[in-house]
Amino acid sequence: MIGEGLFSDVLLLIVVFAVATLAFVRALFYWKRGNGVKDRILMLVLFVVSAYATVSFWLFVADMIS
Repeated sequence: MIGEGLFSDVLLLIVVFAVATLAFVRALFYWKRGNGVKDRILMLVLFVVSAYATVSFWLFVADMIS
């Protein structure tokens, strides 16, 4: 059975991956629609959140493997 610490790490990993996916999809919608400066800024923020969450996800996976 997995330990409590590992379980919370895996749960956090699932949440981070879901946030990355949602942020990326929302950013794509704003990129297609984005006419104004506000839309461009929101798009950039969503892409940054997506990139951060994706990098965190893969770093966690690499840490779990090693």
